[in-house]
Amino acid sequence: MKILKRRVKLGRWLAHQKREAFAHWWSLVTRKERMEKELGRPIAVEEMFKVTHVKKITNPTEEERWIEPRAQQTYSAGEPIRGSIYGYLEKTYHKKKAWYCGSSSSSFDVGDTETIFAMEGKIDFFNAELTTVANREKKREERERKRDEEIAAAKKTENKRYAALQAQLIFLFESGKIIPPCSESEGEENDKSDKESEGDEK
Repeated sequence: MKILKRRVKLGRWLAHQKREAFAHWWSLVTRKERMEKELGRPIAVEEMFKVTHVKKITNPTEEERWIEPRAQQTYSAGEPIRGSIYGYLEKTYHKKKAWYCGSSSSSFDVGDTETIFAMEGKIDFFNAELTTVANREKKREERERKRDEEIAAAKKTENKRYAALQAQLIFLFESGKIIPPCSESEGEENDKSDKESEGDEK
């Protein structure tokens, strides 16, 4: 039961992560297309990155503020990293910048779906791990069930043997072939009567 709950919880978390990744990816695509349409020109990586990672300011005299320190560090590191995706190796995602800074909105690289494939790969990995754990738990439960059945069968056999023996003893007692032992009170009364009989004879 605990394994099932953990599996459901992890599955929901993975589904949520996948939805968030896709939503972020798609929002960037639509925003890029909208900005290119408004400006009438392609949007470069540097410009797009800054628009999406710097907080909007109402007062022109205010200093620009990044949404988080990591964004500013990534921007300062240069395009190879700036064109990548947070939390992933640059080697894996350096090709993703094509959709980010193409010559026009039509240059959007559908190959960026590798990002989604990477998330799906993680989900498949976790599902495989969960399947392994679930199978191991199932085998353990099966062993415990068989052991309980064996114990129950042994107890049942023992109870039958005891009942048969008890029935035999009752039959022998009732047939008079075996005289049941008397209780202590009956034994004391018999000893007392025997002594009284001996005293009368004397």
